[in-house]
This record gives sequence, structure tokens and C-alpha cells, in this order.
Amino acid sequence: MKNILIVAATLMEIVPFLEKTQSAHPSEDVKPIIYKQKKLHYLITGIGMTAMSCHLSRHLAANTYDCVINAGIAGTFNKDFNLSKVVEVRQDIFAELGTENPDGAIVPLTYHKELDNATYTMTVENNDPLKTMLINNLPKCKGITVSTVSGSSKRIKLLTDLYKPDVESMEGAAFLYVCNQFKQKSSQIRALSNYVEVRNKKNWAIKKACNNLSETLDKIVEEL
Repeated sequence: MKNILIVAATLMEIVPFLEKTQSAHPSEDVKPIIYKQKKLHYLITGIGMTAMSCHLSRHLAANTYDCVINAGIAGTFNKDFNLSKVVEVRQDIFAELGTENPDGAIVPLTYHKELDNATYTMTVENNDPLKTMLINNLPKCKGITVSTVSGSSKRIKLLTDLYKPDVESMEGAAFLYVCNQFKQKSSQIRALSNYVEVRNKKNWAIKKACNNLSETLDKIVEEL
């Protein structure tokens, strides 16, 4: 029986899937749910890189899993994607790790030659991705991880020019970084809830994205 940890920043993102598994609100103390002959564990970390890093590291230090899935929603820079589409993020970047010029431009740490011998990570690749048929068929995306969700044309252009990302989240790079450190097989699955544009919540599709995320997660669990 596969032992699977499902990680989300917020409960809202995985409520439709929780309803499928008929599980109670998850916490680190909840016993695993047996679903489709798999042992499912849940971890809700809270929003942001620090919360993801802290809670996931503590959890993986005390528990062993066959695989870990980060399920969540994200904004997309890529207008070729329809909202609510589900993608897999294989590469993620700590987009704000750097310095700021007087004109407001971000200068990534990789541009600072004096830091060539310093220890830091900006770009994170998934070192051990899950490989089910469904996951293999999901669009593979480059993500950026930020502390402040982009909502102005100036910032959007700045990040697009620097990184050419497909999606933006607040935890993705931290999730992949921790999983790599623990040599943990993992996958970051995101449903696209909005286009990254001048902030307008009327254009968002959060409910539909969460429902599509749930359906995809259900099929992935069945394949594992």
C-alpha cells in the first residue's frame, strides 16, 4: 500500500478532494485515511515560504512517505493556458532573492559576482519527480515563488523579463527545496486560478480551479 503525503498551503485548495476521501479537517495528528487502497496523510502548512519550509521539514524529519504531492492553485503568466487548467511545476525560482535598484528593479543574487562562493539557492529543480501516466501528460511549467502576489503592470513586466515564468505561487520553490533536501519523491501540482495581471478578483476562477485540482489529484492517487 502506497503511503502518500498531500501538502497544501490552505485547506480551501483541497476541500473538494477531502470531501471525496471523507476525511476530517486534516492536521499533523490525524490518522491516515485509507482511500483507493492508498494511505493518505494531509499536511496544511499555512501560506508562504517560511510556513511551508518549517512545517514540511519538521514533518518529513519525523515521518517516511513513498511520495509527497504539493496540491494548490497558482496564477499564470501564460495566456495560452485556460484558467482552471492543471499543470506540474518541475522548476521553481525564489524570485525575490536579490537586491533592489533605486528604480525598483530586482537584481537576482546570481547577478552579484561577489557572491560566487556564497551558499544560496535561487532555482530549484525537482530532483525526483513522480512519474505516473497522468502526471507525465500534464504541461510542465516553470514557476516563481514570491512573498507578495503580483498585481501591477510594472512588477509583472519586471518578473516576466527576468524569469519568463509560467506560474506564480507563494510556496512552490520552498516545497521543492525541502523535498530535495530530504531526497523525497515529489510532485508540485497546480491548478490555474487567475492570470497574473493588474489585480482584478472578478476575473479569478478559484472554485473551478480547486475542483479541477481535486479531480486530477484523485486520478493521480488512483495511478500511484
